[in-house]
Amino acid sequence: NDRLALPGQLPGLVQELQPAVDGGLEGEGDLLPRAIRANVSRSAGQLDTSEPVISGLVAEGRVSFVGAHYDIASGAVTLV
Repeated sequence: NDRLALPGQLPGLVQELQPAVDGGLEGEGDLLPRAIRANVSRSAGQLDTSEPVISGLVAEGRVSFVGAHYDIASGAVTLV
C-alpha cells in the first residue's frame, strides 16, 4: 500500500528504532520513556563494541560510554 510507504531516510530510522520500541513494550507505564531508555542503552552498547578502534579502547579501559537522556523541555539530563 503506497499510503504506508515512508519517504526518504525514514524507513532506515524506523528500522534502527524498532528494537528499542519493542523493548519498551515490556513493563508498566508509558511506552515512550521506556523506549527512550531502551534506545539509549542499545546505542551505548553499540558504541562499546564498535570495531576496530572503540572496542579496543573499551577493553583497555581507556574509554567508556554512559547513556543519558536530555529532556529538552526541562533541560534535565538523566543517566540511563
